[in-house]
Parts: sequence; C-alpha cells; structure tokens
Amino acid sequence: EIKSNPTTAYVIDEGGVCVTNFHVGKEYSTKPYLSLSVMTKEGKSYPVTKITSCSESDDLMVFQVDTKGDKLAALPLGNTATKGAAIHLMGHPNANFYRYSSGVISSFDTSSLAGQACNTMSITAYFNIRSSGGPIVDNCGNVVGTVSRITDSGERIGIPVSELKKLIEFKK
Repeated sequence: EIKSNPTTAYVIDEGGVCVTNFHVGKEYSTKPYLSLSVMTKEGKSYPVTKITSCSESDDLMVFQVDTKGDKLAALPLGNTATKGAAIHLMGHPNANFYRYSSGVISSFDTSSLAGQACNTMSITAYFNIRSSGGPIVDNCGNVVGTVSRITDSGERIGIPVSELKKLIEFKK
C-alpha cells in the first residue's frame, strides 16, 4: 500500500543532499517501516537513504537521497536577507504542486519551538499546509530561509538560512 502525503523539500547538493522541516520528516525517523522519497518536477523519484542531521528546535532536517547516479539541480545557500528584502518561494500548498508566491521579509524574531529558542523570520509570501520545508529564495535564487509554519494568528514563519548553515557546519 502506498500512501502519498506530498510536502516540500529542496536540494542543496547535486549529489542528493536535501532540506525540509523537522516536523515534516520526524515521523519517518522514528518509524522504520515508513519510507520517504523525493519526486522531481519531471516525475523522477529518489528514495531517502538517511537523515544526516536535524534540529527539532530549528525545525530543520537535512537528508540524503539515492540519486541513482543522476545529478540534481541544487539551490545555492545565500546569506540571511534583511528586513524588507524581496523573497520568493515555491511549494505545494494543499497538494497543489509547484505554486509560486512572492513577498518580503517583514521581521526577524526569536520564538519558542520544542521548548527551545529558535531564530525566525516573518514573511508576507503566501504559503499553506504542505509548503513546509520549501526554500525561501532572494531575487538571485539563493536560499535565504526555509518555510516553517503558520502561527495561530496567521503569521507566516520561515527559518533563516543562518540556522541551516549552523546545522550543516555542526555535522561536519
């Protein structure tokens, strides 16, 4: 039986290193009978082989897929953008694949997630359920953050790329 629960992730290395949210992939890390795969826009599917690092408090998960020798199109990691900077994102809101949205970074804050402090940014670009884990990019296509969640008050929250860089650096 195959159960599809589409959500969003992005590639940061052509060899199959990808990023999504911790809340997206945590169930797969604790239940070995579940499998997770990544599907490209062209319909190619790649199985996740391992979770390389994750942070519940930053709501980030880095994982490896078996590219079957293919080189995947990777997004470059940029620097954390400033308040008011134009941003763009693509996700799968409500399982509507590859929807584009744009806006600005409206503020930076520190909030609590999983009982620990987390650096966040509020954005005005529209996203909805199933866009979690998608890239937030600047005008040059550099990743400046990762889509995370919508608060009870409707605020759209992203995790700045600086938190992802810390997670990747910690893993080295």
